[in-house]
Amino acid sequence: MNINFGFDWVILILFLAALIYTMKVIKSEKNKVLKDGVLFKLGNIELLVPPWWSATTNTSEELIFERTDTRYDWKGTFKCLAPPAEPLDLQQYFIDLIKEKKLLLDESHAYTPAETLHLDHRILHIESTATFEGVERVYYDAYLAFEPTARQLYYFESLSSVLNGMIEGPYFEGAAKEFKKVESLKD
Repeated sequence: MNINFGFDWVILILFLAALIYTMKVIKSEKNKVLKDGVLFKLGNIELLVPPWWSATTNTSEELIFERTDTRYDWKGTFKCLAPPAEPLDLQQYFIDLIKEKKLLLDESHAYTPAETLHLDHRILHIESTATFEGVERVYYDAYLAFEPTARQLYYFESLSSVLNGMIEGPYFEGAAKEFKKVESLKD
């Protein structure tokens, strides 16, 4: 009986050690993004993205990132859009963009974006699970930012399977929330 009791303690200690190691790895990934992240310019902003994201499209108006080093079903899209004519109803514009994507958001999040202010941008954000094209279950995370001084719209979207959205989601949100204005274009 003492052997089983000792074996149980060994298992518990190994489990706790693995848990602590996993927590340290996750914490170091955030620091790795800050230290080794790659800057991309889009319009008059810069985005810092994780070094493990592969840019599959890189133009002055659109950046698309995917995980090509894994089998993750995830894609992050960052677009610079020309705003529609005045007056701009940002929330309705955002809702229309989501509907064009053939996304049916889950009932608890159905088209009620949260609004925040960041620098001199007005930002709408929505995060939800959804049904894509009437069939596939997806994790959808999107931001619509309006910069009034340059009259520029930015649309950031993460679309993935539900599980993969939880893996890449925090890094996508970090890139979407922490963008910086390019100093030379600030005026």
